[in-house]
Amino acid sequence: MISCKEKKDSRVVIQQKLTPLHKLKEQPMPGEWLAEHKETYQSFETYVNKKPTRLDGGRDKIYIMRIGTFSPTELQIVSKTAQYLWLFYGLQVKYVSVPENANFLKDSREREDTGIQLSASLILNDVLAPVLPGDAAVLIAFTTYDLYPRPDWNYVFGLASLKKRVGVWSINRFGCADNPKEFDQVFQRTIRTAS
Repeated sequence: MISCKEKKDSRVVIQQKLTPLHKLKEQPMPGEWLAEHKETYQSFETYVNKKPTRLDGGRDKIYIMRIGTFSPTELQIVSKTAQYLWLFYGLQVKYVSVPENANFLKDSREREDTGIQLSASLILNDVLAPVLPGDAAVLIAFTTYDLYPRPDWNYVFGLASLKKRVGVWSINRFGCADNPKEFDQVFQRTIRTAS
């Protein structure tokens, strides 16, 4: 049995070992997310105290759902990202189909620069959460459509719910995967969003 004090001590040791692996964020450049949106810092201890979702009770798989039409090159990006997720998290990765009754176009809107934009919130709550497999650590959706989180926002690269264990992200703004000169950039941006 481990006492509460021993648990806290082990967290301190973990934090001390992880800290040198990550650089502190530099001042954001104009136009970057953090320059426009003030976010509060979350310490490792605060994160642990919030009791995040854990890989227990048989939740040992990452499920991926593809929403939209993907070119062969975009499918390569998704496939390589699935391999990356398997290596990064050490969890089996499986694909699931979009449910037949899923209306992910509900609440969509049209933009001149990116075309159809889907509601990321709707995808999380109405498409992904109802079909979350019992053995899923997470169910994530990739889409080629642009996303927005709320009507008053222009766009978002992705959105997730830690408690519901679902997430969605778009490769729409990562570059043109079909252009060989941009393929690596799109892949790098995709895996950075994934982890």
